Amino acid sequence: MSLGGIVHFGIDMTLVAIVLSAVRRNTGYVFAYENYSWAKLIYGYLGFGEFCYKCITKYVTGSNLFRKQLKDQDRFMDDVEEVEDDVELHKKRRRSSRVSRAMFARN
Repeated sequence: MSLGGIVHFGIDMTLVAIVLSAVRRNTGYVFAYENYSWAKLIYGYLGFGEFCYKCITKYVTGSNLFRKQLKDQDRFMDDVEEVEDDVELHKKRRRSSRVSRAMFARN
């Protein structure tokens, strides 16, 4: 593996850590690292993602390049509401199929 490949891999891993940090901050869900033998290493990796996320957030909030989203002008979240409705429908279908499978298994 060349130096460029190692740098590329490191950047990719950093981006994944940042996404996992964003998921934790927005949903409260965390990666179940304690199930793995390298738990300390994974914990450190997730901590690095938290650090990077915090640095990015600090930069964005202090920069003139970014502003708060305006509900009437920016319509970024319009499509997200439709996706959230689809996710809720999918969850209801999964719950009902689990219940029917559980009832079928008892018989």
